[in-house]
Amino acid sequence: MHCWQDNLFIIEHRWPVLAKTLINTRSLPLEILPSKTGHPIPHLDHRSMHSMYDPIREAQKYLLAGKESCIIMGIGGGYLLAEALQKQLSFICVIEPSLSFLRAILEYFPLKHLLKDPRTHLIVPKTIEDVFHHLQHFYQPIIHGDLALIAPRIMIDSYPIFYQSFKDHWLRWSQDLAQELSTIRFFGQRWIKNIIANIASITPSYTQRPLSPKREIWVTGAGPSLESIQKAYDEHKDKEITIIASDASLLPLYSYGLSPDIVISIDAQIFVATHFLDIPEKDLPPIIADLSIHPSVTRNRETLFFAGSHPLSQLTPLQHLPTSSGNVGTIAYLLALHLQATTIRNFGLDFAYVNAKPYASPSYLYQTFTATSHRLHTLSQQIADLTFRSTSLTYDAKTHTYQSSLLAFYQEQFNHIVNQKYPAYRWEKVSFNGIQFLQQYKQDISNLPLVEPYQWSSLSQREQQLYFSLIPSLLQSQYSHATFKEDLEKNTLFVLNILDQYLN
Repeated sequence: MHCWQDNLFIIEHRWPVLAKTLINTRSLPLEILPSKTGHPIPHLDHRSMHSMYDPIREAQKYLLAGKESCIIMGIGGGYLLAEALQKQLSFICVIEPSLSFLRAILEYFPLKHLLKDPRTHLIVPKTIEDVFHHLQHFYQPIIHGDLALIAPRIMIDSYPIFYQSFKDHWLRWSQDLAQELSTIRFFGQRWIKNIIANIASITPSYTQRPLSPKREIWVTGAGPSLESIQKAYDEHKDKEITIIASDASLLPLYSYGLSPDIVISIDAQIFVATHFLDIPEKDLPPIIADLSIHPSVTRNRETLFFAGSHPLSQLTPLQHLPTSSGNVGTIAYLLALHLQATTIRNFGLDFAYVNAKPYASPSYLYQTFTATSHRLHTLSQQIADLTFRSTSLTYDAKTHTYQSSLLAFYQEQFNHIVNQKYPAYRWEKVSFNGIQFLQQYKQDISNLPLVEPYQWSSLSQREQQLYFSLIPSLLQSQYSHATFKEDLEKNTLFVLNILDQYLN
């Protein structure tokens, strides 16, 4: 029991919830036999968890893949974990499906030196979703590099349903992660430039006014179903309705004679400014904008900035709205939830091409297409080209809608927002001196120690937060995990140069 107490001490410190569960778990009877090299080998259902000749050499072979991080299925006798730590992998996640087997292992094998390493993550999942929830929070692909899956045959055979479910989730998760990294690669440097510019525009006299709760809120996107809002509004003229509009829905709304109370905007690209071009400035409502918005949108306009999902934004004291969904209509709906609305209706949040039509009319795209159309390249042809530019469209015959994989992702994120309970809160006043914040931020990132990926977990929480704020702009086409430390230094200098443009 000496091993059990030592191992439990580490687990109580690192994973207290797991420790409480283990204390109340009965261990499996454990069969231990020595290998030819004298190492104790645990057996599961009378089958060895490791090589009965040399488990160390076997572990070395498993880790020849050359990845920077790994997931290990089954803790076994800790030989795979020990080898992964010795190879200086930066993130190691051990998934053990059986609590009772883990308890038995912890009673026999001295693993505290492996478990206390901050690179080690130990999960005993109740569901497969628990694994990917953990990965979402702790695995950072830009820092930790490629992730190898190490699944010994005994684990696959002993837990076939668990393993198959894991593989299915792994495939979907990998696809979503690749899409997320592609977005970061495209927007990373633009985000940091915009955020710094927008923070610099927040003067000491800036006081973000509060937003009061609303009983009924209508949220508008730019999808074809937005065209039904005018009739719906005429039927409810006696009600006090607040309209939160996505930026792309502004032009259609004004053409229908409707003036939104709030417009929300999050896009980092300059073309987002085209949504505001044909709207008289005096008629524009307050803009609630993510700090990563292109500065041309908010310049000389009443703006309430919020901190989106970018790590630099979250270092500010501004109100937070998660923008990881990537869709402005979804974020508008989330704002309605936060404003304590008891009734929320949405128009134009279709996340599909309805009857092969991509957007409500009029919109800046239709105006652009009309201006460039001619006999050989008609308006309808341009709309069709836009709608069917993706080769992965799926058609729903019941609703007569087409949906791309990206729109399906947006819809999934929206459904998650709708079905999850979010806390309502008042949009309180916030006083914020942007230049002062940037001065302190510059000083803080100038003093950060340069580290290799496997040293990441040795950083303090504050140092990790500061580096997280720099990481999105690090992922460029020339980025290589093999030169992480050098690229990190170059990227820090890149951000410092942007800061100097506003501080000097």
